[in-house]
Amino acid sequence: LSAFTRRREAMANEATLYIETEPPIPMTIHKDLAVEKGTLLVMIDPFSVSKHASAGQAIAGIAAEEHIASVGKTEIAVYRRGFFKITVSSSILAGNSWLASATANKIQGANATDQHYGGTAFETAANDETLFVELAPFNISQ
Repeated sequence: LSAFTRRREAMANEATLYIETEPPIPMTIHKDLAVEKGTLLVMIDPFSVSKHASAGQAIAGIAAEEHIASVGKTEIAVYRRGFFKITVSSSILAGNSWLASATANKIQGANATDQHYGGTAFETAANDETLFVELAPFNISQ
């Protein structure tokens, strides 16, 4: 295993920032939603985010801070770019694109029919390993 890929322990699958290439931006979030720092976030309309819950969702970014539910705050800082370690739910090859998997807060390799990409894998990893990736969300209309 490389220096960036290691087996995960029985913990949450939070993404860990390694290289900040852009500062996080403020996005809207529901005031009653609890989010941990490092959570994979998906887009909802308008300019809002929610926690990742299923495969193929449009990736908004990764939570740069914790959001505590029910304190009235409706904004959260979100990384849209950067290099992170994140847990995979299936094998991904170095150089391939990745997307949100069916397992909350995990990613999987993309294929030609996918529309919502999260960025590029910078190493190869198998199921439940952490992977060094570039976060650079983009979408392709089919």
